[in-house]
Amino acid sequence: MHAELTEPEPRDDPRLYARIADLGVDARFTPLFALRSVAKSFDDALLARIEHLAHEGMGTYRGLYDVLGALRVKLAVGTSARGLLDAAQSLVDDALPTDRVAALGARKHLAPFQLARERSTPIGFYTRSDALRRIFRHDRLLQTPLEAETREALAAALGEDSTLRADYERHLALVAGVTNRFALPSVLAPEDRRGNALLPASTARENEILEELFASTAPPSGFSLVGELVSRIRDGRLDTAPRSDEGFYVHQLHAAASLLRPETTGLTVGPRYRAFLEQAFRAAFTTARESHAKQLNVAAGAAIRIVVTPEISLEPLPEHYRRTADAYAFLRETLTCVLGHEALAAAFGSHDARTLDDALRAMIHLFRGAEAVAKDELGLTDVDADARAVFRDWQSRSATEPAFTEDVRVAVPLFHDRSRRTYRISALIGLQRRRWTVSYATTPKLQVLGEDAASANVSFGSRTETLIEPVTIEVDVREVPTRETLRAICDRERSIDAICAALVA
Repeated sequence: MHAELTEPEPRDDPRLYARIADLGVDARFTPLFALRSVAKSFDDALLARIEHLAHEGMGTYRGLYDVLGALRVKLAVGTSARGLLDAAQSLVDDALPTDRVAALGARKHLAPFQLARERSTPIGFYTRSDALRRIFRHDRLLQTPLEAETREALAAALGEDSTLRADYERHLALVAGVTNRFALPSVLAPEDRRGNALLPASTARENEILEELFASTAPPSGFSLVGELVSRIRDGRLDTAPRSDEGFYVHQLHAAASLLRPETTGLTVGPRYRAFLEQAFRAAFTTARESHAKQLNVAAGAAIRIVVTPEISLEPLPEHYRRTADAYAFLRETLTCVLGHEALAAAFGSHDARTLDDALRAMIHLFRGAEAVAKDELGLTDVDADARAVFRDWQSRSATEPAFTEDVRVAVPLFHDRSRRTYRISALIGLQRRRWTVSYATTPKLQVLGEDAASANVSFGSRTETLIEPVTIEVDVREVPTRETLRAICDRERSIDAICAALVA
C-alpha cells in the first residue's frame, strides 16, 4: 500500500479548529489524531487520579502527604530542613505555621519559589482543581536542589525510621515509573555537586540533548529542540527504545518516534504524508510532555467496470499503535507493583465509574485493536481477531467519543534561555483538515468470478480520506502560558502568524 497526501497548497480551508468534533469526523474512518486525542484525554485523567492516590494514599500505599508529615515532625523547628517541609505543607493548607519561628523558616523557602512564576504557576491539567494546583506547587517546591546541610538532615531523619524510608522510596519509584528517572539524586544518595532534591524532577531524552549541545553556551536564536529530536530519530542517532530505568514518558516518546519512520510491511509513504506524520509526531510529543509538565525537568453490453480501492479505516501505523499499547501495559504493571491491586480497584474518576485497572486495560485493548486492524488492512497475517473486534466496536461508537469534544490546544516549556530571559515553548495551537490519498504500491492479485468475469474491466483506484493535522509551533516567550491563556490568544488571533506574534509579545 502506498499512502500520500494529495491536497494541493494552499489549503482550501485554512481555519484552525479547537475540537475534533468541529471537523465532522465520522465513524467510517478514524484519523490518527482522533486516536491520539483519546490517549491524551485518558492520560490527563489517569495522571490526575494517580496524583491523588500518590499524595493522599489508599490501602497499603501510604500517601506522600502523610509520609512527609511524619518526616517533618522529626526535624527541629528553625532548621532549613524543617522550614522546607513547613513551606511545602503551607502550600497544601494555604496557611503558614502558627509558630513564629516555624513561619519564618517556611517563608525563606517560599519567597524565592513564589517569585519564580515559571516553577510555581500550575500548568497543564493541574489547573483543573484546587487539589491539583496544591499538588503541583507542593511537588515543584520539593524539586528544589538542596544545600548539603538540609540534605544531610533529611537523610538522617529518614534513616532513623526504616518504615518511613521505605514509604519515601516507594513514592520515588512510583514517580520514576509514571514519568521517568530523575534528573537529580534524592536526599538518600551521596551529595551531588548539582544538588540533591527531596522529590527530584525527572529527566527526558530531549533534556539530555539540550545538555549535550549547550552545556556551556546558550542555544542559538530560533533553535528548535523538537526539530533536533526529529533529525536524530530519523537518522538513527537517537534510539528511543526505553531502557530498564526509564518510565512511561519515554515509552510514549518511543511510540511517537514510530511516526518519523513509518514504513512497515505492506506500506510505503509518500513525501507529503511523511511531512504530515512529522507534524503528528510534534503534536504527540507536545501533548505527552504537557501531561507530565509538573514532573519533567522543563493512508451484451459494455464491459463491467470494477474499481478496486484499498480498504482502510485508520492510518496504517501498526508499530505506533503497538508501542502505545506497550506503554500503557508498562504503566499498569508499574502501578500494580507500587500502588497494589487495591489502589487499582479504585474508581477512575468522579464522573467515570470504571476502576483504574479497567480504564488502563481499556486503553491497552484499544491500541492493541488499532494495531490489529492496521495490520489486517495492510494484508498481514499475524492479526489478533479479538483485538480487531474490540477496535471495530469502539470505532462504530466513536462519533460520540467524549475526548473529541475537548479542547486540544496546549503549551509546554522546553528550556529556559537565561541569557535572554525567555522560555522556548512547544504549543499545539489548533487542528486543520488534510486530504489523504491511499493507493496500491504493488498491484494485488485478483480473480473475478461469475458469468461476466471474462468481460470485466478491472482497475485499481485510490481512496481519499480526511486527516486531522495538528498545528504546532515553537516560540520564545517571557512567561509560559497556561492552557487558558493560550486558548484565549488562539481564539482572539486565529492565524498561525498572529498567534506566534501574540505569544512572543
